[in-house]
This record gives sequence, C-alpha cells and structure tokens, in this order.
Amino acid sequence: MGRKIKYIPGYRIGSLTVLSVDRTTNKVLLLCDCGNGVEYRLSHLSMGNKIDCGCLGSKSWIYFISLTGQELGLDFNFVKIGRTADGDINNRLSVTRTHTPFLAKVINQVLGPPWVEHWMHNYFSHLRLYHDREWFRYSEEMLTIRSPTDC
Repeated sequence: MGRKIKYIPGYRIGSLTVLSVDRTTNKVLLLCDCGNGVEYRLSHLSMGNKIDCGCLGSKSWIYFISLTGQELGLDFNFVKIGRTADGDINNRLSVTRTHTPFLAKVINQVLGPPWVEHWMHNYFSHLRLYHDREWFRYSEEMLTIRSPTDC
C-alpha cells in the first residue's frame, strides 16, 4: 500500500500550496502560484488529478531525467520521462535523487500539452525497460526533441 500523504498548511502539490484541510468534508483549500484560491477534494489530490487551479491550461513540462547505470554494473544509462505543470524540474530531480542511488540529471525539457507525456512514452516504447511505464534506455534522440512537433 502506498505512503499516506499528510496535507498540512504549506505542503506543495505542483503549483498549489495547501492553506487548510477540512477533514469533515474531505476538502483542501489551496493557493495557486498565480494567486487564485481553489478547493479540491482530498481524493483528487491524492490521485494526482489536480496540480494547478487551471491557469496553466494545456501547458505542462515534459522532462527527461537521465540516470547512470554504472552503479549497478549496467552498460547503459536510463531515462525517466515525466510531466510537471509548475516547470520546477529541480523539485522532480531532487525527488529522483532521493529515491534512487544513481547520478541523476535533467537532459531535456519540452513544453507542450499534457498528452505529450503519454505520446512520448509510446514514441520511445522500443526503449522501455522491464515493461515499466516511465523508465527507458537512454537514446541520443531524447536530447534533440525541443517540442512535440519534433517527434
């Protein structure tokens, strides 16, 4: 079972900051980086459905984080392809470094609509590792993509 997240004031979820939590109605009052206040159900936040107030619209950052496989004796590097709406890749990078013993670095970022992450997972499916949905073998092609139209 997954780790239960404690939503306390000041906790960040994408572009949102928790202001207060109402446990009786299971709703959280949040402040977006753009200044808008929003209220979401806890279940929507815990499933990752809400990461902004809607101000970002269809824009999100697709990031490629490269990890070296040398620590495991592997002869290849591998890449995680993920998405964040706030553009703060350093936060995602620090989480990756915390959860893996590997040397992690961002090798590319692409700004595009949310469906681009899913599309890139399919585009690079021939490089997928162990049927995992986010991890891929490193490819030079990942460095050259600048927008969804480059694929």
